Amino acid sequence: MVIPEGVSALRTQRIRGSFISVFPPFTYECKDLEDDFSQEILRNLITKLKARLKSIPISGNEASKLQYVCSYLVAGANLYEGKFELQPEKNITGPNGHGPVDFAIDLLQTAKTVGVIEVNDKDFFKGIAQNAVQLESALSNRKRKASKMEEGDTFTGKTFGIITDAKVWYFMECSYNKGKPSFKLSELYANCKD
Repeated sequence: MVIPEGVSALRTQRIRGSFISVFPPFTYECKDLEDDFSQEILRNLITKLKARLKSIPISGNEASKLQYVCSYLVAGANLYEGKFELQPEKNITGPNGHGPVDFAIDLLQTAKTVGVIEVNDKDFFKGIAQNAVQLESALSNRKRKASKMEEGDTFTGKTFGIITDAKVWYFMECSYNKGKPSFKLSELYANCKD
């Protein structure tokens, strides 16, 4: 996604000044994976990750990391069969930038983007700033008025982001508060060691 220099520099500067304190905490819930359907998806994910680890270094470049992240995203979307669709390199345009994102998650019911994933191989500060702009852009593209199908839905008036290098994950929420974008950022989640 192309972000104007001033916006990117401003957001990154704010984040570097006081990294975690810039964003209120975002807490997320984990899906129960005890049922047979979820267990099968989890087994398939583990098989795919093990196969990738034999051939693609997880500590490689961004293209390598995208392979791992895609496996997680496909498994996650499959857990909610028929609800989400992954859109690799979807173009998103908004008030502060435009261009393709690494992955977008669209809600099939409405075809609206509800999630944006930023795969970053070096600078998490930059990745968080970029994802914030991406989430705001995705949210600004959606109709301000929720359709009847969305009322009371988790995604009404919100977009969710993931910033990851395939080993370390941050989760972000974007919503509007009095007409201005408001963000929440999770604590770091690490799912593997080097």
